[in-house]
Amino acid sequence: MVERRRFMRFDTSMSGAYELSKGKSEGGTEIKNLSREGVGILADKEILKIGKFKIGLTHGQGHPSGLPELILNMFKNDAVDAIIFGHSHNPTNEVKNGVLLFNPGSATDKIFAEYNSYGILEITDNKTEGTIIKL
Repeated sequence: MVERRRFMRFDTSMSGAYELSKGKSEGGTEIKNLSREGVGILADKEILKIGKFKIGLTHGQGHPSGLPELILNMFKNDAVDAIIFGHSHNPTNEVKNGVLLFNPGSATDKIFAEYNSYGILEITDNKTEGTIIKL
């Protein structure tokens, strides 16, 4: 049986709410719920170990046009399988250099995006897969 692990909600907006259904941090700490109150404890980047996958988390910074390359560079020495980021509000669900880059977009703001959206990242025993849902 495949155990499914799903990011229930990951809002990368400035207000920043992160909610994980299940996972472990790089150091092995189990994360059941990391909510808005916990935002202050997050570094510029975090790495979660979920199953056999390493997932990078960051808000992102800089100009939106070069953001995916900047994000990849942030994690270049971390051997991550996927990176979840925000900042630009521009939905992204693509693989670059073997790394899934996933930005769910924004449900409320379209400053650099053509449409509002949210995203779902599914992690199974064999793969990480993102889905962007247009609103």
